[in-house]
Amino acid sequence: MGWKRYGFAVVWALPLGIAGGIGIAVAMFLVGNRDPQAANTATEFWAMLGLGALAGCALVLAALIGGTVLVLIGDRNRHRKHELEVWVTGGTMGAVAGVIVLWLALAIVNRLTSQEDIASLFFYVIFAAFTAGLVGYGANVLLKMSQARLVPKTPIRQKRPRTQFPGRGFPQ
Repeated sequence: MGWKRYGFAVVWALPLGIAGGIGIAVAMFLVGNRDPQAANTATEFWAMLGLGALAGCALVLAALIGGTVLVLIGDRNRHRKHELEVWVTGGTMGAVAGVIVLWLALAIVNRLTSQEDIASLFFYVIFAAFTAGLVGYGANVLLKMSQARLVPKTPIRQKRPRTQFPGRGFPQ
């Protein structure tokens, strides 16, 4: 796995994940705050920001581990001619798998340590699907941007010489 190929996605994943976690935390705070005049509203707000940043960081690290493992498995037989290709699908699926494994581990730990019924696992399934979708989309975009940085700059439209279609008898 080359730093030249995947470095852009790795560098930008953590700041974007933390920003996404903070954004979701702010949205949850604004929707869930029933008493904006309470004395501890600022404390709750900063606590939510911290938890959102921590959750975003944990999700990104799980996604990076999952994506790295899958890309390393797929890149071990890479030929020299494919050296500058980024495996976008594999990196995206690895990131999604990493997030799902994180949520699965949290669900198992919660089930083993609490006396809640099996229906509480539905909560984890919903959050796993939501966060895996967000992380998958983000990983796909970042990996496509990494691929675009490696491809040499070519004009979008190349001028073709005017030719005559066979059998039509007139120039194009």
